[in-house]
Amino acid sequence: MDDGVEQQRPIVLVMEQDHLLRWSLTTYLGRFFTVFAIGSLDEMSKTLNAQFFDAIVASDDLAQDAETLCTLIRKNNPAVVAVQMVAAASGANVAASFLPIDKPFQLSALVDLISAALEGGCQAQNHR
Repeated sequence: MDDGVEQQRPIVLVMEQDHLLRWSLTTYLGRFFTVFAIGSLDEMSKTLNAQFFDAIVASDDLAQDAETLCTLIRKNNPAVVAVQMVAAASGANVAASFLPIDKPFQLSALVDLISAALEGGCQAQNHR
């Protein structure tokens, strides 16, 4: 039954420096979520002041900035889901409050991880 009320889609912040990857993530994730994208922590303040986020997807090369961003977002939403894309060969550490997903990955696996984490909180399965 259609009651005329559209279900609100979760809002995801993509934090990725590479323009092409940021575009790819935003385009694909946009099929399932409302997506905002930033390329650096410098772009963060006006984005945070304007929007509530359900999830963050951060690049491994922005891990330190991502942890700062996650802390700031959790002031507005303590239950925010945080996912970090990790190049396994890089040996990069995953920020403590992030669910890791190893590169390369299918974009559908990222959608599944975000969706599961939003539905079940921290019980989402790690994609490593």
